[in-house]
Amino acid sequence: MTLGVYGHFGQEEYDGHGKFVSNSLGTDLTLGFSKKAEIKSEVWFGKNLDAYLGGIGQGMNRANTKPREAGYKEIHAQGGWVCATAGPFGKLKVYGGAGLDDPNDEDLNPADRARNVCVWAGISYNVESATRVGVEGSYFETQYVGLSDVDGTRGQISVVYEF
Repeated sequence: MTLGVYGHFGQEEYDGHGKFVSNSLGTDLTLGFSKKAEIKSEVWFGKNLDAYLGGIGQGMNRANTKPREAGYKEIHAQGGWVCATAGPFGKLKVYGGAGLDDPNDEDLNPADRARNVCVWAGISYNVESATRVGVEGSYFETQYVGLSDVDGTRGQISVVYEF
């Protein structure tokens, strides 16, 4: 088992309208059940996290109806992910997982991104000790404030050469 805890605190001046806080707190956990099975996960929360790819890329809200300092407000968000890996079984390894990024609705305006969910699964094959090929499929869904949800699927093929 491996457990990590992290966080950050910072301030930024935003368009000359004062200083705003960016902070986060999170934990990650890896559980190895055997040489062939492991689960990795992370859970986090904070505010003004766009520079860290949190809050679905939304850090500040410029026109919130509950303004603070010239109508600007930090967007609070929370999220996490979990991924399970099994293998190798010969030269094959399989994995799958899910992730969530969920800004607080009260910090958002109509049409802002309100929630992202992703689910993925894949398989990889070791061609030789330094070369691996893989196939992965993903499903994404984004919810918006006051608008219909948008979803999509993606497939990808990868070739990894380690040196």
